[in-house]
Parts: sequence; C-alpha cells; structure tokens
Amino acid sequence: MIGNSLTGGTSLGFFGRLKNSLFGVLVGLLFVPGAVALLGWNEYRTVQRSRGLAEAAGLIQSIPDIQQPAPQLNNSLVHLSGMARADGELRDVDFQVVSKGLRLQRQVELFQWHEETESAKQSNSSRGEKREVRYEQKWSRKPIDSSKFKQPEQHRNPAPRYREQTYDASKIQVGVYELSDSLKSAISNWTDIALDIDSIMLALPEEQWEHFSGDANQLYYSTTGGSPNSPQVGDLRIKFTECLPTDVSVAANLQGGRLEDFRTSNGQSIERLFMGQMSAADIMDRLVTENTIVAWGIRFGGTFLCVVGFTLILGPISAMTSFIPILGRLTSGLVFLAAVLMSVVLCSMTIAIAWIAVRPVLGGSLLVVSGIGVFLLFRLRAANTPSSLPQAMGQ
Repeated sequence: MIGNSLTGGTSLGFFGRLKNSLFGVLVGLLFVPGAVALLGWNEYRTVQRSRGLAEAAGLIQSIPDIQQPAPQLNNSLVHLSGMARADGELRDVDFQVVSKGLRLQRQVELFQWHEETESAKQSNSSRGEKREVRYEQKWSRKPIDSSKFKQPEQHRNPAPRYREQTYDASKIQVGVYELSDSLKSAISNWTDIALDIDSIMLALPEEQWEHFSGDANQLYYSTTGGSPNSPQVGDLRIKFTECLPTDVSVAANLQGGRLEDFRTSNGQSIERLFMGQMSAADIMDRLVTENTIVAWGIRFGGTFLCVVGFTLILGPISAMTSFIPILGRLTSGLVFLAAVLMSVVLCSMTIAIAWIAVRPVLGGSLLVVSGIGVFLLFRLRAANTPSSLPQAMGQ
C-alpha cells in the first residue's frame, strides 16, 4: 500500500440508527425473497446441468489422430488433446511489442485514489455509530470512477492514458482442428515478455518520451513527473505477457474442422478447454466437480443473503434497545441467532422442495433439517417470553 490517506466521519445517534434500521427493513424484504428465488433457480440449474453432463459423458468420443480430419465425427461431441499452435505474430499497436505466441496481453496498473468506508460502534451508546471514509492512494488494475466518491473534488482519478488490451491469434489450432474464440480465451499459460525498453521508446512518438521510463521489466508512464519510487495519482505501470504454444485438452462440438459449442438435449453447453493433457473421462469428471462447487457456492451465498435479509428485517429491535449497552448487545446477539435459524429453515425448505421430486432422500433429509430449525426457533422464542426475561436478567 502506497500513498497517504484522509479520514472523515459522522456519528449516528439513536434516532439516526432507528431511521436506518427502518430503511433496512425494506431492503431485507427484498433480500429474503431474492435469496429464495436464487436458491430455487440454483437447484433447477444444478439438476439440469447434472443431467446434461451425464448425457455428454455417454456421447463424447476421442479423436485418435489430431493430425487427420475425422468427418465421421462431424456434429458430435469430441475430445482431443495436443499442442495448440498459431501462425504469424501478435503486435501491440501502441508499443509495437511483438509475440509469436497464441495470445498477447498488455497489463496496466493505475496509481489512484481508493475510497473505503468503515463503521465502528462508540462505547458511549448515545453517540451511536461512527462511519469513517478513508481515502488512500494505491496501485490497481481496475480504473476507479472517482465521481462516485463522497469527496470527489479532493480525490480525482484522471482517465488512464493507456488501458489493458488482449490480442488473440486469428487462428489457433490443435492438430488440424481450429479453436473457437471461446476456447481460445481459455488458454491461460501467461508468462512475462522480456522488454527492450529502448526499442519501445523508439516506437513511441518523440513528444511522449519524457513521460516514459523503464522500471525493471515494465514501462513507467507519468504526466506529472512521478517516478517508480515516488508515484503520483494517474501514473501507470505497463507490462506485457504472452501465452506460448502449449498442450491443451478440449471437449466441444466438431463442425467440419472447427471446434465449437455443443448442446445437450436439455440445452446444456459443453465447450471447454483445459491446460495440459487430459482424457475425456478426466474432463467430464472436472465438469461434474465444477457443477458441484458452483451449486454449493450459490447455496451458501443464498443462505448468507437470507441471513442478511432477516437481520435487516429484525434490525429495529436492536436499534430500540441499543441505548442500553448490555441489553443492546444481548438483543443484537439474539436477533442474529434468530436470523440464522430462520434462514436455515427457509433455505433448507426451498432446497428440499426443489430436490424432493428428483432426489427424495436428499429432499427428505433437508426437510428434517428444516424441522429441527423450526423446533429451535420455538425454543428460542419460549426462552425470551416476558415471563422468562426478568429471570434471565437477574442471573
């Protein structure tokens, strides 16, 4: 992390927090049904993808010799492995950097302002919550629109003079078979290109020379007199990488001499390239594993979204008790626990209903989990009835 930072803050009192919590209820009422819809869609997607992959595993055929055409496999799902190659060269149009590889990429880092907002609860509950806005200068590859900052005038990020660019060979082949654009973009054996700084400078317009310098194996660009050791906002670090010919494995539809997207009977897309040598069975196993990872990732994400939604919906309860430190912390903890339990119940039921028609055992198991969650919710409610609260506070 390089650069300086500025900090500003505001404090939210009791009524400010209550107002925000009421707005949070509206947001929560969108998050919860959104999470349910996301989980329902994910289960449908997972089932469809699983069926499509099972069908593809039974259809895929390996091309025995990638140096020979296989017209008998036209319009079929095929597998092949071999060296990906391309003819000719790739050239960056601005800096005249040349690669004889498959892909060429210009990577650009910008030195720019970053805005970060932090919230911290005050020990004095009457002062509420303090929100700090911090501004720091750091390197990053993604341009940041400073017009959306809370303090844009003092923290302006200029538009970068040069942006990232990727060049792909017009024709990349594995044996006699040409890769589609989608398959080409999956090649990812990036390695740095050793730059000849003097040659690059000669390729640039003379009026630009004063803005460039060499920094290890990259170019440094500045319009304000910055240097690698003392960067200024708007400065750039530019380097180049390439993908050289390499072994790849592909599963795709054979269309004449070109490998393209294959669609299963239920519309699932099979068009994948992996680095290295892999058998057809290995590729299909990899796709099944990816489907499982995506499914569980969305399940956890949907559940988290649901927890956030229920926490926001119950937020006014925490806000109304926050002026009493001990009671406020106790209430916040109970609200969060209730939000987690309600989310587990709702999300488990959503997944169970989606799966019960195709996998009764899994669906039934999830319904059992939902039932346990409902039981715990009732126990939590019983433990916090008015008659039991005095006893709990007296302990």
